[in-house]
Amino acid sequence: MKFLIKCLIVKSILVGSAMAADFHILPSIDRSSNQFGVKVVNKTNDELFCKEVELDVFLKDKQFGDPQGGFRDRFSNIYILDNATSLKSISLSDLGYDDNNTTIDNIVIRGGDCQPATFADFCEFHPNMTEADYETVMAIMNSARTNDCSQVQDRLGTSLGLRKSGISSFKPISFLRKLKYVYVQENDINELQGIGRLQELKVLKINGNPVRDINKAIRLPEIRWVDASRTDVYEIDLRGVERHMKHATKSRGTHVFNTPYSRQELPPVQ
Repeated sequence: MKFLIKCLIVKSILVGSAMAADFHILPSIDRSSNQFGVKVVNKTNDELFCKEVELDVFLKDKQFGDPQGGFRDRFSNIYILDNATSLKSISLSDLGYDDNNTTIDNIVIRGGDCQPATFADFCEFHPNMTEADYETVMAIMNSARTNDCSQVQDRLGTSLGLRKSGISSFKPISFLRKLKYVYVQENDINELQGIGRLQELKVLKINGNPVRDINKAIRLPEIRWVDASRTDVYEIDLRGVERHMKHATKSRGTHVFNTPYSRQELPPVQ
């Protein structure tokens, strides 16, 4: 049976519109197996990454309950999916303690270095990366001309061009949070998964993909141009987007949004 002893709310994290009240680091003790660890609860709509969580572990005599000191420990590289929970634990015996004489008395969380996941975090530590995600990651790294996940964002800057790259997953692109210009024409993308992470995005060229929904894309705060021609988009909710898009045209089930100055802002495709 696991007993959650003390809760730490990390107040410095802001994920989209979700405040840190939706993110908690809890110490966890399983007395039956003499294991301890950290339980990270993420109630936000973004994926998070904890580089390190530090905790103090207090021990006691198993038979008489007398204090037996303690130690400081840390857990590293914890990846937490959106609206999910991640648990990392270790047993006292793995640390060289005698399970017959020593047990855990209490745990206090000292702090956690946790932030919204970056592309490097997704690339190196995502627990459930699909084959489609992996193919997009490889295409991105090839475009950035590096094999180092941590260098990709800096090498790409604000623009990514993956036209005719054979990719089907948009999700890895969404972790390149500084992107302003994304060109993914003529691929097999059917969903703009995670598009809400690209809060600085100005231009999205998704034409020639089987994508069906661009409603989240046209509501991004900085968006100025979305080209969704030759897609499976047939309906668009235009409520509240007039401030971004000057006009919309519809032709045989395809939609293109633009403003008069968007063409001048397009940088060269990499």
